Amino acid sequence: MLNLNLNRKTTYFMPLKQLASLLTAPLVLGVIAGSPATALPDCSAWNSPSFFEEASVDDVAHCLDAGADPNARDEDGWTAWDFIPDDSPLRDSDVYWQLNDARF
Repeated sequence: MLNLNLNRKTTYFMPLKQLASLLTAPLVLGVIAGSPATALPDCSAWNSPSFFEEASVDDVAHCLDAGADPNARDEDGWTAWDFIPDDSPLRDSDVYWQLNDARF
């Protein structure tokens, strides 16, 4: 049985530093564990089939925001748009059309 002494004026507090560490621990652990929500794409593989086989709309948007060249061409003249597979979730997304428009 829980016994609460309501007449006693005791204040329990946790120092702010300890509270902050408790609140941020899950965030840090998520980053260390490679949580998909915090993982950033490797934009160095931009304009390659391997990048676009696994890339999400957010990955492509991140790389474009980070300065990836939508007009970059490989040795065969293919652009990033050309590497998007037919069954990709990128098809018909905003970044898909952004890459398409950049070709012209």
